[in-house]
Amino acid sequence: MQVRRGRMLEQRELETQATRGRMLEQGELETQVTRGRMLEQRELETQVTRGRMLEQRELESQVTRDRMLEQRELETQVTRDRMLEQRGLETQATRDRMLEQREMETLLPWPLIRGSSWG
Repeated sequence: MQVRRGRMLEQRELETQATRGRMLEQGELETQVTRGRMLEQRELETQVTRGRMLEQRELESQVTRDRMLEQRELETQVTRDRMLEQRGLETQATRDRMLEQREMETLLPWPLIRGSSWG
């Protein structure tokens, strides 16, 4: 009987140890899975953050490029406008001188224009 009890106690102890072992193993596996999920989540969040930062930098670069191009275009337009205005003023001054010269020619007696004298 004692042998039987001894065997039963030993069997229960072995089953208890086996159960504890399985529970510890299960807990360790669950911990590893949880760690893996957390690391994966962090990696995904890091990738998303990197992607957003790169996108933000690209947008800022594009805005800067657009502003620079707009500024150059405006400067070019101002330069063109000034050149055209200058040409217009020069053309107007030339016309004015020509008109003034014609008026002078029509007002002066003809021989003086030719360089001869009246007489």
